[in-house]
Amino acid sequence: MFKLNDLLYGKRRDSVKGKLHLVNRSGDPVTVTKEIRYTVTDGVSHVHINGYEDLAQYCRKAGYAYRSGKTV
Repeated sequence: MFKLNDLLYGKRRDSVKGKLHLVNRSGDPVTVTKEIRYTVTDGVSHVHINGYEDLAQYCRKAGYAYRSGKTV
C-alpha cells in the first residue's frame, strides 16, 4: 500500500495513508489513522483541509470553481 501511495503522492509524510496501532495505559488498543489531506494553494497562502466536505465548503465560500464553471 505504501509503495503505491509513494508513487502517487511522493514521500511526503503529510499525504500518506496509514495506521498506527497503539495501546493506552490500560493496555486497550488505540488506532490512529492517517489519511490523505487536501492542500489549497492560491499563490499567496496554503490551506490544509482534511475532508472533501470541508474542501467543498471552503471552495464555495472562497468562490473557487472548476475551469468549466461548475462548483466544487
